[in-house]
Amino acid sequence: MCDWADAVYVVDSGSTDGTRRIAEGFGARVIDRPWLGYAAQKNWALDNLPIQSEWVFFLDADELITPELRQEVLAITTRPADQVPQAGFYVNRLTYFLGRAIRHCGYFPSYNLRLFRRGKAATSSARSTST
Repeated sequence: MCDWADAVYVVDSGSTDGTRRIAEGFGARVIDRPWLGYAAQKNWALDNLPIQSEWVFFLDADELITPELRQEVLAITTRPADQVPQAGFYVNRLTYFLGRAIRHCGYFPSYNLRLFRRGKAATSSARSTST
């Protein structure tokens, strides 16, 4: 399992690529749920999963957290709650194609609300916010 998360949940919408086996092999709890769309799927998870931690981080199956982002997340989430005035944080995604980062064509920057206090956020139908 992820050694720095309290729990890892995977909401699977009928994948056939071994997702369940791989996720469970890493200690994640896998929940089957028909595909509702990006926002609806994530909001369902927020409303229905037994999330107990103060902070929630959403990560899509085709994304990863860099060591630098991990350190930033831990710096926030390990502080006492009264020392973090923000309810959430946007993370800038970097998309790769054929091993090269795409930093143009509307793919970058791509800020998404990914880390937030439980009960303080929901996802919208927009997938990303570019500035």
